[in-house]
Amino acid sequence: MNWELARKRLCDGIVGEAPNIAARLQALAPPGSLVVSEATLRLVEGFFEVEPLGQQMLKGVSAPITIYRVLRPSAAPNRFEARGGQFLTPLVGRETELGFLTKRWENAMEGEGQAVLLQGEAGIGKSRLLQTLRMQLRETPHTEIVFYGSPQHQASALWPVIQQLHRALGFAADEDDVARRDRLRHFLADLDLDSADVVEPLAMLLGLSAGPKWDAGPADPEQVRRAAFAALSRLTSAVQRQSPVLVVVEDAHWIDPSTTEHVGQMLSEMVSQRLFVLLTARPEFRAPWSNSSPLVTLPLARLSRRETEAMIRGVAPDDLPAAMVAQLVAKTDGVPLFIEELTKSVAESRSNVGFGGAIEIPATLQAALHARLDRLAPIRHIIQVAALLGRVFDADLLIAVSQRDAAAVKRALHDLIEAELIYPRRDPHCESYQFKHALIQDAAIGTLLRNQRAQLHRQIAVALVELRADAVGRNPELLAHHLQEAGDWGGALDHWQKAGVAAMARAASREAVSHFANAIDCSKRLDDVSGGAERMTRLHLAMANALTQAEGFRSERLSQALDAARRAASDTALVELQCEAAISLSGFFYATGRNRDYLTLADEQLKNHADLLPPAYVSGLWSSKGTAHFNRGEWRFAIDALRKARDLIDRTDASRRILLGGADQLIATQSYFFRSLVAMV
Repeated sequence: MNWELARKRLCDGIVGEAPNIAARLQALAPPGSLVVSEATLRLVEGFFEVEPLGQQMLKGVSAPITIYRVLRPSAAPNRFEARGGQFLTPLVGRETELGFLTKRWENAMEGEGQAVLLQGEAGIGKSRLLQTLRMQLRETPHTEIVFYGSPQHQASALWPVIQQLHRALGFAADEDDVARRDRLRHFLADLDLDSADVVEPLAMLLGLSAGPKWDAGPADPEQVRRAAFAALSRLTSAVQRQSPVLVVVEDAHWIDPSTTEHVGQMLSEMVSQRLFVLLTARPEFRAPWSNSSPLVTLPLARLSRRETEAMIRGVAPDDLPAAMVAQLVAKTDGVPLFIEELTKSVAESRSNVGFGGAIEIPATLQAALHARLDRLAPIRHIIQVAALLGRVFDADLLIAVSQRDAAAVKRALHDLIEAELIYPRRDPHCESYQFKHALIQDAAIGTLLRNQRAQLHRQIAVALVELRADAVGRNPELLAHHLQEAGDWGGALDHWQKAGVAAMARAASREAVSHFANAIDCSKRLDDVSGGAERMTRLHLAMANALTQAEGFRSERLSQALDAARRAASDTALVELQCEAAISLSGFFYATGRNRDYLTLADEQLKNHADLLPPAYVSGLWSSKGTAHFNRGEWRFAIDALRKARDLIDRTDASRRILLGGADQLIATQSYFFRSLVAMV
């Protein structure tokens, strides 16, 4: 026997039969291959495709062992599917709902598009029912499109759609634009969609540079947006022609406005398509398409007492006393996640305390989750960092932020998987994981003190800059969120503002409103010594522009933003900025019939600042005055004001002109001038 090897095994804590079997398997494995025993295969079953190599007699092992050669990772996207459901909590009390969904799927396969919203409180079992359906359909040829809503990305335009495209295309983190564009082109060619009007909008959506065939394409953000939605529509239609499609929208209450619009587009076009759109959402979610689409809401109720008892018996690893089961039934109130977590908490406590020991049953789901996390004290830091990274998190970011050894982090992740708090996600290009439920993520965050949380957000921000520079460049809000949570108001303000500008460039005005609102909040927390009034004015004007696009000129929030911009501008000595704020009010005043009020405001600006303003700004005031007179039917006054505006524009270099109504001021002025002349005839 090799005594030095034996000594090393004892020092490393590796004893027994396992190291001997591993050494024998290593000798049997062909060069460059991986061989595992049947016992190991059971631990990773479903995650890998394997080839059986038959039984082998190994030296030092009394019985023959079946061995397998590992071929490649499987296509299972998560632990649920990888293990064929053997570790899932038993599905109890949802037979009627599952039958309803199955019938809808059968109708969809026949070309009768279907849409169902699974709605219920957190922990009621929406995802569990959905997963059962997906597993039930595994033997049926079909395509899945999955959009995951995320609280961290509610204002990132089309975030779930972009992530789904990344998964479908198999983008690797280190691939350049050329390789990614090539993947996209081949993917679309297989669907007969390789024309530029599909390839280029999707390429732009994925953050890839425009190809030469798109040089003459639309430059206006709204046109680009419409082109992207048209391309997505054609993509869905092409996929369902090849096979029936199950579209899953998980946590619809967290999807961004643009994804909401895309889902609505799917619903409106699915009538004769082989499409089944299945959404999950909490009760507060109000589907904006329910009145204009064939969307059926399927509410999930709490489990009955009998069903609760059955679930407890299915979760508990051993027989629980009847009195304890009765207490669990009373405290869990029929909520499946609560039932599962309290039962597991009690089972873990019994194993620690021993038979006959006193056990305290947690009173709430949060208490149960905290109790389970407390028992994971050695690795609690890992799950806390993971929770701040998001419902879905990447291993490399977790290692960087936790500042722990990679091997230690991997062991902690294994323990969290075994505790069924997280699941691995199937992604050949990125090792990532997902919390079993958002409430588990929330509970982990709740164990952090405020200063601990802020410090970790700072570390996450640093890691994002170092490891996800491209993603941060495309979506500055990813970094802005963590900077804001860390209390770095200046850095957060800068990135929220960049996010708002980027969203407006994509015509994602509702997302831009959210970004600018966050920027304004950060700006309020900064001292005014660094030009605070000017900064606030420009932020409120940017917010007003986004609100105009999102809600129209009659919006009450637009009125508030414009008023805030005007008040902030009055605290500066910048007459051009004050004039810009005044002119920005014109559209709202016109739309709400307050033309007389606007004339008063414009006259005040001309009286106080005409001699201090550049000609383009003075022209803008005269032009907006002329429009107000036109709206009041005062044609002569309108012609006079608009003629003065034209004369000033003629003396202004084109590069120094301002925009009126989103267009060059000459266009707006000429338009109302000629309309006034016609009205006079």
